[in-house]
Amino acid sequence: MKPLPIQIPYDLADALECHPSNLSHINAGRRRLSIAKCIRLMEIAEEDSRLTGLCFIHLRPELKPALPYLCPKRRNLFTMNDKTTSIISIVNERIHFYLASLDMRPLHLAHKTGIHNETIYRCLNGKRKWNLGHIELIAPALGVTVGDLFQETIMVPRAGGD
Repeated sequence: MKPLPIQIPYDLADALECHPSNLSHINAGRRRLSIAKCIRLMEIAEEDSRLTGLCFIHLRPELKPALPYLCPKRRNLFTMNDKTTSIISIVNERIHFYLASLDMRPLHLAHKTGIHNETIYRCLNGKRKWNLGHIELIAPALGVTVGDLFQETIMVPRAGGD
């Protein structure tokens, strides 16, 4: 397990109903918060600027493979026959997908990234294009890498026929 990219301040121990020493272990990646406490922490993070950039997937990375199943797919993001799909539209669809998966609103994304909310809405609606600076701020706010916003997920069977 890896340390959290954004440390949970010890003064939040009471709000999370745990001992500060537990937060030390959680910050170091030696322990995990329960799902209920993760949800509580994400509620706190909406108001506490010290937690800006912290995502649910940082707290429970083992749930990342479940993201595609947490909400219905908007549509197939990568069609083999559609050669007109641009990188920008793929990135846009991925951002829509992760926002929906995390039940995050564009306004919350704007607050987490520091990107003006009008810019977020215009890009999401296709009236403006994302730039690399936007993508570099958005990816960590969604709990993914920049590469996750560009790459298609490819399922590869394990060796050994399992």
